[in-house]
Amino acid sequence: MKDARGRTDGLRVVWVSDVDGNLASGMNSAASFLTPGPRVITVIATDQYGATSRKSVKFTAYATPPVATIFSPAGGQTFYRNQPSQRPSTCASMARTTGVRPAS
Repeated sequence: MKDARGRTDGLRVVWVSDVDGNLASGMNSAASFLTPGPRVITVIATDQYGATSRKSVKFTAYATPPVATIFSPAGGQTFYRNQPSQRPSTCASMARTTGVRPAS
């Protein structure tokens, strides 16, 4: 995005979803969605003089199931009841992502 003079300084940029409301601000932004379904995302740019421009895109967000990973015990390893096991220190073993596809 650039203003009429081809510059980006002084632009205020806002990203809005018709389902989720305000998503982010700034030239480069990322967002995730709590629910799947069709959406229209609109980016609104306002220059330092108050002139605005907007563009929208329609797409559908699809829910992707979480992926579980077992780190311990290893495959084929014997595991006894009440035996301590190591868990990963982060929640990276259970990740939920949302896929985004253009609406048809």
